[in-house]
Amino acid sequence: MAVVTMSCSIKEDRMPCPGRLEIGLDACVSLTGGVHLDGWNDGGTLFDKRVDLSRDMGNAAEFSVPKGPFSYCAWFGLSDSKNDVKQRCYSIPFGKECDPLYVSSAAELVMAGEYLRDEVVPHRQHCVMTLVVTGLPQDRMRDLLIGVSSSTAGMRLDDLSPVQGEFLAIRYPDESGYLSFTLPRQGFGDLRANLYDNGRVAASYDLTALLDSLGYDWTADDLQDITLEFSVSSASASIIMGPWEDGGSLTPTA
Repeated sequence: MAVVTMSCSIKEDRMPCPGRLEIGLDACVSLTGGVHLDGWNDGGTLFDKRVDLSRDMGNAAEFSVPKGPFSYCAWFGLSDSKNDVKQRCYSIPFGKECDPLYVSSAAELVMAGEYLRDEVVPHRQHCVMTLVVTGLPQDRMRDLLIGVSSSTAGMRLDDLSPVQGEFLAIRYPDESGYLSFTLPRQGFGDLRANLYDNGRVAASYDLTALLDSLGYDWTADDLQDITLEFSVSSASASIIMGPWEDGGSLTPTA
């Protein structure tokens, strides 16, 4: 059996020899599924690997990286990373909702010696928006179709910039009037909700303006969830923060 080891002779110039990169994943153990690690430099891709945290030993991944500057990013929560991510660009197919996405955006590092360690710090890039429809009897809830749309249809995983496209998700409320959508971090200021009653638009809301008025921050490191309460003639909204505490309310004109 031939055994090959990565080493340099003491007689050689050691600078061209690659170093060992250790990426710590301790902050990711509470997240389900695997983490995808993507590293690159000016010469191209250095590594592109999915690490299954439920099976791999230790909360770290190791790679051989050449001397000099390089970058890497990490992401979690994608149901189909192979199809939805191309060249570190996450795109949401039309008619689908955002995956429960967490991203550690590009870290710019320099491999100067033989060993370097860096820690992944994942941040929440999705928002669960819960809509509560009031003012209708239970037997009318199934007649009310709700659609949420925007031109933010994904994001770049290296710098968190929005990807422009057509996002549309539609649902019926349950008998109690509750429904929810998982939205990506917004970037173009055109998030809207349309309420359809028996095939016609009963009301349309500019959600961007509504949430801006409430102080919702789409640029926060970790996105918070949102709860909006609608009636057939008006809407009120409240932000749900952390341990489900009310954040504020507003009654706009339809």
